[in-house]
Amino acid sequence: MAQSQQPESPLLEQFKEQLRKLAEEAGPIKCPSRETFTAMGQLFAARYFCDEIAEIETGHYIPYLRQATSLALKLALQMLYNKDGVNAFRLIPTGLLYMLYAFKQPDIVISFIVPHRNLYSDLATMLYLTVALEDYAKGFLETIEGYDVYMLFISVETEGKTDAFFSFGFMNDLRENEFYPLVTKDRIMNYTGLTISNFNGTTFSISPIHLDNETFELGMFIAEAIRKSKLRLWVLKDPSLGKIFVQAI
Repeated sequence: MAQSQQPESPLLEQFKEQLRKLAEEAGPIKCPSRETFTAMGQLFAARYFCDEIAEIETGHYIPYLRQATSLALKLALQMLYNKDGVNAFRLIPTGLLYMLYAFKQPDIVISFIVPHRNLYSDLATMLYLTVALEDYAKGFLETIEGYDVYMLFISVETEGKTDAFFSFGFMNDLRENEFYPLVTKDRIMNYTGLTISNFNGTTFSISPIHLDNETFELGMFIAEAIRKSKLRLWVLKDPSLGKIFVQAI
């Protein structure tokens, strides 16, 4: 006999409603030309549509790159603290801080996605959400798909325990400041690299000598995405109990 579905928690329902209002307020994404550009760095791979960031992915099994990913996130937390003082801790779950500083080399995956409709980033978003949130993922992608909002996803795994941090906000809030790194293609082109054109778009490969610069700019970018976010959702998966705990902060 099939088990009946558990009703969603009031907290999750409230969060979904907030996310829906955020998407409506942001309005649809404007990218009529559908032009694509991909930047391949040592630490991250970034995809641009209409010269603006649409997706960044980082997280590696190579030891020194894994360390760089961890360092970028720690730099982001330090930048938040430097600007906001103790108020920065109201933006960040204490569990994330603990895992970053209690373990020397946690496995970290960071994704920043602006969900364009019917493009590859949607598939990546759905994959990340499904793996991290299981049943909680239902409705998330559909709510923000095609709207001018961003989703910052940080997953930290240590000793078989995985914590995931989601942050949502208006993409316009990141465009307003010309000094925010990685937001526009022009900033990426400031690196020294090789540009290759093909039938599907243009790829720009960044030289290995820029790893330190990539680490710093990724950290700054994450810090601003957290600071500008409008909605935050903390997700904790407990493998021993087989349960997912959701907490809005």
